[in-house]
Amino acid sequence: MNPEEVRLIESILKVTEKAVEGHPWMPCHNDFHSHNIMLQPHSKDHEERLLAIDFEDCDLADPMWDLAYLTVNVEMERDPCQLWDMYGASLDEKSRARAYILLAMAHCATWAAMRGGPWVQHQKEMMIRILGVVELS
Repeated sequence: MNPEEVRLIESILKVTEKAVEGHPWMPCHNDFHSHNIMLQPHSKDHEERLLAIDFEDCDLADPMWDLAYLTVNVEMERDPCQLWDMYGASLDEKSRARAYILLAMAHCATWAAMRGGPWVQHQKEMMIRILGVVELS
């Protein structure tokens, strides 16, 4: 990452910290993206249902982090209302999820930059998406 990108991510960290201060703490997945959601098919014992997998990052956090992270993963950060309404998010929860959007994107960009190689392109794409959301703000 170049110094300008690092400064942008540092500012995202500071802004997010202030925006979500005092959030509730409860058990959260903390890596909630589409690859960690499985569909269990209908059987004689149960209806079709969604299951979360891969709980190695599970810890106490704000559940709106999980919602924001999923929002970024499915590329709905510019218009997340439909997903958040399906979740049943309150106005306060939507406000916190919105605050986490840029942080989730920064997390993805940083993760990709640290891995290098084929992930460099993903890091560049995430930085472009971050700038697009910043322009909307």
